[in-house]
Amino acid sequence: PLADATALSGDVERFVQLAASGVEATAVSRRLAAALLDPVLAALPPRVHRLLVSPDGVLLRVPFEALRLADGR
Repeated sequence: PLADATALSGDVERFVQLAASGVEATAVSRRLAAALLDPVLAALPPRVHRLLVSPDGVLLRVPFEALRLADGR
């Protein structure tokens, strides 16, 4: 199960504002990735190399390609 999107709305707003201003938002990016991507990636078999994200609600504002994974990707 993923984190409740409404609980992440503060981090989403901070990340969008920082990214729009050109400021590196590593800490917020990592928190969002930990909540939204890490659980999914951990559950995928190794043969999966591409993930399609279909956000809803507040998550529509998240540039998922800009989130920082634990390994730095």
